[in-house]
Amino acid sequence: MKYNNRKVKNMFMQLKSLTKQLYKPTNDKYMMSYSRASVQKEFTIEELAKYNGIDGKPSYVAVDGIVYDVSNETSWKAGIHFGLSAGQDLTESFNNCHNKAEILDQLPKVGILKE
Repeated sequence: MKYNNRKVKNMFMQLKSLTKQLYKPTNDKYMMSYSRASVQKEFTIEELAKYNGIDGKPSYVAVDGIVYDVSNETSWKAGIHFGLSAGQDLTESFNNCHNKAEILDQLPKVGILKE
């Protein structure tokens, strides 16, 4: 199939424009959370509670609507971290104690929390 240079250039420009629209910054909390989650599994608060790090289960926590896997973090041994338990939405506790971006960017994202 032969391509006309003008057609290819137009297609490239359209793709570039669409990409900018898809990835433009937003202040909408839900959209920020959704776009940051690499895997889009949705957890209810009841489902999240099953991932408490007890009896060999993974340790998941939710912060700002995103569910993170903290199982491999030594500070979350057995699903407990300074009195906080995995399997919960820890947004308020986390935001009061940590520099959010620095820590969350290092954790695997496993989904989003349904409201």
